[in-house]
Amino acid sequence: MPDDAVARAAAASRPGVGRGAPQRDEGTATVELALVLPFIAMVLIGMVTSGFVLVRQLALESAARDAARSGAVIAYDDPPEGQTWVEAVEGLARAAAGDEIGGGTVCVALVNGATGLPVEPSLTTVAGGGPCFAEAPSEDLRVQVLLQAPATIDAAFFAIDVVIETRGSARYELPRPL
Repeated sequence: MPDDAVARAAAASRPGVGRGAPQRDEGTATVELALVLPFIAMVLIGMVTSGFVLVRQLALESAARDAARSGAVIAYDDPPEGQTWVEAVEGLARAAAGDEIGGGTVCVALVNGATGLPVEPSLTTVAGGGPCFAEAPSEDLRVQVLLQAPATIDAAFFAIDVVIETRGSARYELPRPL
C-alpha cells in the first residue's frame, strides 16, 4: 500500500497527469488580447474621429445661423460697396465658418416665405434660381444659408467619407423696397 500512495502522489505532482492536475493557461490571456485589441482600437479611433466631425458640424451650424442673421439686416437692394447681397452674405458665412468649411460649398438665398422661391433670381447662389432648401411657408422674407463640407471618419483599418450639411434661416428684418 505505501507503494501505491507514493505512485499516486508522484503522478499528482506532474503537470497534466492525474485528476487534480492544474491547468496551464499562462498564454491564453495574451492571445485573446492580441485577437481583440485591433477591434478595440478601431472602435476607439472611430469614436474619437466621430467626435471631431461632430465638433466641426456644430461649428458649421453656428456659422450658418450667424450668416443668416447677419444677412437679414443687409439691404438686398443696397448691399455693401463692390458686392452683391449674395456675395456679402456668402462672405459672412465663409468668414464665420473659417477653416471648418474647407473645400465645401456655401448656398445663400433670399426667399419669399409664401412661395418658397427666391425674391429675384439674382438673390440666390443656386443654379436655376431656386432656394437652398425647403422650409415651412410663412409670410416673411427668409434668408437661407446652407453650408456643406467634406469630412472623414477614420476607424483604423478603413475610413468613411461623409458630407456635413448645416442650415441656417432667419427672417429678413428690413422693409421690402417699393
